[in-house]
Amino acid sequence: MLFYDTFDSYSKLQLLGADVYFATFEDGLQVTNVLPQARNEYVQSAAEAKIKRQRFAVWRLLDVALKERTGRGVESYIFTRQPCGKWTSPDLTLHFSMSHSEYAVAAAISDRPVGVDVQSVKEFSRRDCAALANRILTEREKRDFFALPLQSRPSFLAELWAAKESLFKLDGNGVFKPRALHADSGNTICKTLSCGYVVALSTV
Repeated sequence: MLFYDTFDSYSKLQLLGADVYFATFEDGLQVTNVLPQARNEYVQSAAEAKIKRQRFAVWRLLDVALKERTGRGVESYIFTRQPCGKWTSPDLTLHFSMSHSEYAVAAAISDRPVGVDVQSVKEFSRRDCAALANRILTEREKRDFFALPLQSRPSFLAELWAAKESLFKLDGNGVFKPRALHADSGNTICKTLSCGYVVALSTV
């Protein structure tokens, strides 16, 4: 499967010294086998077709990123999945991170450790944002959230969630506890894209 058969659109962002690739795909994306076998088993093990497409698409995007940066695709490296869910490669001197949400995927590669996350603003607009804010935000973040008009809350919450996820992925250990993470801590940046997604990147 070629790159242009996988994604509707594709862009490359420069955030905090990292190359961040972002792409969207269609609901009917055809999932084919990928390399290495460990990743293929992970893709195919998804019970939901939607998750299977996301896992496939983000791996294809990482393949694009690595080919552009190193001239070699994912099939040239050994990859393993850590107990926390993070994928690593002993063959790569580069650091990488991946994320998916709805019909979008993001992959970041850098000379320094990175964590990337993508979130759909529309998905947050369908949820009870006030209840979610009470569960995932720090006290200061909640004050900022509830001071906003209702129409601004989904995008604000999506940004904070993406930032917290990227910080967690940067560390790569333990259990994700969003209320214990401050979205503005560390070296973190969020970018809201015109297509309705938020991309967040954290690095050391």
